[in-house]
Amino acid sequence: MSKVAFLSYNPFSSLLEDGWKRENGREALILQKGDHNQLRLLEDSLPELDCIVIYLGAQAIVQFLSLAAHMDPNKVIFLSCSCAQEEKQAYLHASGMQNARIIDCLCGGYEMKELYKKFMDTGEI
Repeated sequence: MSKVAFLSYNPFSSLLEDGWKRENGREALILQKGDHNQLRLLEDSLPELDCIVIYLGAQAIVQFLSLAAHMDPNKVIFLSCSCAQEEKQAYLHASGMQNARIIDCLCGGYEMKELYKKFMDTGEI
């Protein structure tokens, strides 16, 4: 993978500003707030992304899943805490994302920072 977006409505790193980061021949789009301008940037970038990593917390489920629904489920990874699991599963099925990869995390999705670092260092998630 060479181009990945990391999307969360919870800031996962105060050291990373939102926007494109380039390092080691890889590009990452960091979006930590989920405001409308950021989501527009993400929508414009979807065709060129190899993967999108989305924190699927108890909030913003519908908004983030509607963006992911435009992608192949094999190109979507959800970082998901245990909150509202039934609701999340229902939305995943309704949006056709039930086969997307899901990584368990703690509430807040702060593990996103480690996934970002791993991607920038190795190209893997």
